[in-house]
Amino acid sequence: FFLNKQTMLRVLIIGTGDHAHALCHLYSINNINGATSLEVAKPYLQQRQEGDYNESIYFHKTSVPLVSITNGLSRAHVVVFAIPSHSIQNVLGTYAHRLKDKILVDPTNSTCSDGPNSSIFDYTTTTTTTTTSSNQQQQRRWVKAFHDVGAVDLLLRKPQHKTRIQTTMASSCVEALETVKDFAESCLGMSVKTVPCKHVSAMVKHQNSLGDEWVVSAYVLLTIFVVHEIYAVMR
Repeated sequence: FFLNKQTMLRVLIIGTGDHAHALCHLYSINNINGATSLEVAKPYLQQRQEGDYNESIYFHKTSVPLVSITNGLSRAHVVVFAIPSHSIQNVLGTYAHRLKDKILVDPTNSTCSDGPNSSIFDYTTTTTTTTTSSNQQQQRRWVKAFHDVGAVDLLLRKPQHKTRIQTTMASSCVEALETVKDFAESCLGMSVKTVPCKHVSAMVKHQNSLGDEWVVSAYVLLTIFVVHEIYAVMR
């Protein structure tokens, strides 16, 4: 996967939830050069007639058009799966032929069997072999990105904010990583730190541990309260 400077980068977000809305909001307030195209699609629209889909509709009053998933995949170079992790494998199977040779972005933080340790999220190699009639190899370049930014924080961002959003990304494919990084920095107003892909599981574990300090604090305060009450009764 290589893009020359004359080619417009096209990014498709699959999913219409809060995370997709947040990324579209950032794009609307940060993309000023027009060198990148962003579209958003619902994950399953094959039951709907293509001719009935109005691509002049913009997603949540942003500058991002809402398109059919088949049309979006036919144009996209980068695909962001802003859907639950257990649904990603279904989308991969349904649109396998359309996802060939594209950069795939995983923004989830699942620790289940279908999460980052699953075979569908292969960050250690850039090629995944699939069984086809011609025994050809299907290129799937995964990038771990946008997993450590909250939708609420992103939606509260204003054009007048002077600071950049800090985020991390990981992938073993250098070209794919640089492509997604450039998109995030130039079109979403982010500051990206790249880390080795062997740390993906640690990154996910860190995100899932957010809020643990409040639980620990609650237990400490409860313990102190119980000890204090016992001491008061014994006196």
